[in-house]
Amino acid sequence: CFKTVSVSAFNVLGEMFIGDQTKKNLNLDMVREIMTPASLAYWYIDDGHKGDAGRYGTYLNTQCFTKHEVEALCNIIQTKFDIECWIRSKKSRNDLPYIVISGHSYETFFNIVRPYVHTSMRHKFPTGSRTQWES
Repeated sequence: CFKTVSVSAFNVLGEMFIGDQTKKNLNLDMVREIMTPASLAYWYIDDGHKGDAGRYGTYLNTQCFTKHEVEALCNIIQTKFDIECWIRSKKSRNDLPYIVISGHSYETFFNIVRPYVHTSMRHKFPTGSRTQWES
């Protein structure tokens, strides 16, 4: 069980991403500057999920952003972390874009985010020989 708390000190962070309370506002220069291994891990823990069983591809849900913004986010991930990723969309979801992290880059991705993943969130990652959690 947990309880969330509203702390006014965090309002500045909310204002960075939520403009008029109706649409997320993405300042790509700011995202590029603050994107770290920890922020990538927290982003995945919050908005990511593993792909099909037996595969190492993973996904970041970005359907609330424009295709241009998602392309830029994908570019930031590729440039900062050398992770192969691309954009995909599902027609059943109104062609809203999301990011696919290639299974070929899974080990790189996993090694970058692993130190920041709480044990309660490990279920969000593919399991198998390429996922070795430290005790």
